[in-house]
Amino acid sequence: MAWLCIVLFGLGAAVFVRLLFRPHILTLDDEGFTVSGGLIRAAKKTPWRDVEGFFVYRLPKAGKMVGYNLAPGIRNETALAKIGRSLGADRALPRGWAMSAEKVAETLNAYRARALAK
Repeated sequence: MAWLCIVLFGLGAAVFVRLLFRPHILTLDDEGFTVSGGLIRAAKKTPWRDVEGFFVYRLPKAGKMVGYNLAPGIRNETALAKIGRSLGADRALPRGWAMSAEKVAETLNAYRARALAK
């Protein structure tokens, strides 16, 4: 039992150190947004046209998160995607931004609207 505790603590410490030196970065441009850093291996750009909108939702016992739903033609119909949708969103942004979840969703929606209007 002690070894299990040591291994779990070690894994938690490794994740903490990685997040400390490689924080999440949200990059916005006219084509879409990119989330990189943290535990994300390769940054992936999501086009604005693939997103229906951003909103704040609560996970049970996990606090507020910024979620977004994908356009119907873009959604994956996998079992994992269905579980995510049942929790309230197709995808979510990681937590830990300097702004509140409400302000992040508001900023992303405003940026998306400006980008799609061009």
